[in-house]
Amino acid sequence: MSTFINISNHPSSGWGEDQKMAALGWGAAEITACCSAAVGVSEDGESIYCAKCGAIEPTTTSQIKDIPFPAIPPEADMDVVRRMADDMFNEILAADNTWYAANFRGAVHLMGEQSFCFILASLLIEAGITVLVSTTAREVVEKDGVKNSIFRFVQFRALNPRRVDVGPDKELKNERNERKQVGQIPNERKQMG
Repeated sequence: MSTFINISNHPSSGWGEDQKMAALGWGAAEITACCSAAVGVSEDGESIYCAKCGAIEPTTTSQIKDIPFPAIPPEADMDVVRRMADDMFNEILAADNTWYAANFRGAVHLMGEQSFCFILASLLIEAGITVLVSTTAREVVEKDGVKNSIFRFVQFRALNPRRVDVGPDKELKNERNERKQVGQIPNERKQMG
């Protein structure tokens, strides 16, 4: 079973179907299928299959688990925030029924207070666990002279995809890396000098 863990102030029960399906896809995206290919997710989100040959792995499914974002006291110093992040790291592993980070199958969606997110994302990345953030498009609707903002989910963005051949946007990643290998894309990081 692969797990998409949502740590935010927005439980998945309030998400639209497009966001839930994208989450299930990321939960399964970290599993390599039988032909060493990436995996796909069935429309109902109940099973994953090999993207190359289509073989279904019926015992492996993807699930979304919500862990409420902790209340970070504004007066807390960084030692307190670090301890809270350490505790959350262990809670993430427990939610996936593992106590060993290398056995974690899935991804973690992390949105909230910045210092906590930075520390927790650093721990997860160091452990090789994919960390995702969500992106939204802001749409303004005006009715009777009152403007209301509606935020529509667009995608999950990986801070550290484990492999270039996984995830919903794998074609773009593969194409970009192929072009980079043959020198068609300049190095994206420039040295300060």
